[in-house]
Amino acid sequence: MNYYDYTRPQPGHYVVTQSSRNIKALAKQSLQGKWAAAIGMALLIELIISGPGIIFSFLGSNKLISFLSDVYTVAITGPATAGLSLYYLGIFRMQDPGSKELFTPFNDKVLFIKALLVYCSMLMRIILLSFLFVVPGVIAAYKYSLSFKVLADHPEMTPQEVLSESARIMDGNKLKLLMLQLSFFFLYFIVSIPKGISSYQAQAFVGANLSDLMANIDLFNKFYDAYVSNPIIIISYVFGVLLNVYVQVSECCFYDLASGSLIVKQAS
Repeated sequence: MNYYDYTRPQPGHYVVTQSSRNIKALAKQSLQGKWAAAIGMALLIELIISGPGIIFSFLGSNKLISFLSDVYTVAITGPATAGLSLYYLGIFRMQDPGSKELFTPFNDKVLFIKALLVYCSMLMRIILLSFLFVVPGVIAAYKYSLSFKVLADHPEMTPQEVLSESARIMDGNKLKLLMLQLSFFFLYFIVSIPKGISSYQAQAFVGANLSDLMANIDLFNKFYDAYVSNPIIIISYVFGVLLNVYVQVSECCFYDLASGSLIVKQAS
């Protein structure tokens, strides 16, 4: 589908009129030949965010370990999300990004702190509004949903300016983004079925840490059969990551449309 031009006009605010189908088609076009690399980068970031937490959970379940795991997750999620945003925007804009973009927030102390503050500010605002009622919390989540993409494009902005810019761009576009995300519902449902089965199987290992598994060969074998050697679970997980990449690049397209950075023209 060679039917669009990518331009960089002056930043503005546009109500997205492209259909979810067209946005997804643009995302797929930009991912051609880059699926494997994108999945690899997504898995790497997933490992960075979740890996230490999983290790902590195997070490035990005392309050100190849980606290350290939570602190690590909060500290790393913002910069990791900012790095993924840089990477996915590069893919959509056909700039052939790599690990350099992915780890930019980790190599830039100022950007790391800004990404952390953006994440914490978003989280606090969404949680506080959710205490009032569910709907204000959902609205806030969509209001600030483009914050890391704004930060990727404008690292010179303060965290407050990033949040304000996301809110400005999303004005009139929240429902459109919701419709785009809902268009992936069926795919998410299919992918979630094996994960649901694995969650049921996981009940056998609740409370078990690494030493328990090593000491009990029967428990270890059950764990291995349920997760490590189960091809359905592995395939489901890979497809889940692939779907997430597809969604994230589609949202990059949405961001460029809403900010006026992308002009879609019918091919002549």
